[in-house]
Amino acid sequence: MSDLKSEKKAQQFASGALAGIGMLCILLAKNWIVLSIGWAAMALVIVLGSLQRLKRPSPQGKPRFEVGPLIAVDPEKINRWISPVAVFVLLLGIAGLVMPLGEDGSVPQYGNAVFLIGIGVACLGIGFVNRALMVTGYGLWAVAGVVMAYTAIGSESPLGMAQSLTFGILLIIGGGFAAYGFLYGKTRIYEEGILLSNGICLWRQIDRWTIKTVNDISHLQVTIGTWKPVMGVRPNQLQSLQGFLAEKFDSLSQNDEAVN
Repeated sequence: MSDLKSEKKAQQFASGALAGIGMLCILLAKNWIVLSIGWAAMALVIVLGSLQRLKRPSPQGKPRFEVGPLIAVDPEKINRWISPVAVFVLLLGIAGLVMPLGEDGSVPQYGNAVFLIGIGVACLGIGFVNRALMVTGYGLWAVAGVVMAYTAIGSESPLGMAQSLTFGILLIIGGGFAAYGFLYGKTRIYEEGILLSNGICLWRQIDRWTIKTVNDISHLQVTIGTWKPVMGVRPNQLQSLQGFLAEKFDSLSQNDEAVN
């Protein structure tokens, strides 16, 4: 389990650091060299993410269950701080729409305002484990990207146009994929375990599981160390999924007792 957690943390840290460097270079670039560094960093993030998905181990056989998309948070903990932050960012975005200040910069102000609103709505969705809010929030990212890309075409500065166009395209792609994922995405459960972004998580690597009700919807929550993601469960598969998981973990307990 420690190897799985260490690998996932290393991947998240590397991708997050590269994405942060890339976005800062794109937004703060004063010349084409810095902007090119931002392009290279974001391209590397996309390549590494694609390779990670292609290289992840393939499970044997067909999935036994398909539950809702994995929401990689523990709602009992994250909602304590993410909701106030979400409300603040949401109000900031609304204020940007209602009371525009300053002159247009390299990134159009209205696009920025929509982007902030999207962040606020998506964070509220994550905090309350509400897929509709998450889809709406990330969809607003894509809308903000369209605004930025469209207004970038009229920019008099080639560098400013490249910055706004790049940021707009990134928002369209990122927001669009995230909204689609939370709307139609599935987490597949196999005989061996649960398929996560970095590969199959075997049952012995999962500390515990529970079914909890959030927003009147049943969710499967698994505990892997300190990580407690949740996945929505359809009512027509709830009992069969509970029986399947109970059987798997009973088998693991019997194996452990036999070894000891």
